[in-house]
Amino acid sequence: MKSILTTLAIVVGLSASAFAGCGKTEDVTGKLKEFNAEKKEVTIGTKTYKLTPAAKVDEKMVGKQVTAKVGHNKVESIEAKS
Repeated sequence: MKSILTTLAIVVGLSASAFAGCGKTEDVTGKLKEFNAEKKEVTIGTKTYKLTPAAKVDEKMVGKQVTAKVGHNKVESIEAKS
């Protein structure tokens, strides 16, 4: 009985970790209205997103059109449109 429960727990654990890192991202384009360095958040259009450690935002980008790669409501990268 213990081996069945152990096997079941391993299968559930592996399947949960496979779905957690799905890697689904979307491109969000709009005007960067606000950048809050303390909270590590940006507001693009009307929606606020958290920043991942890899996302680099410059104060000079505020007020400009940007394109951000967003996954699970977190900005992975952001760049200003030229």
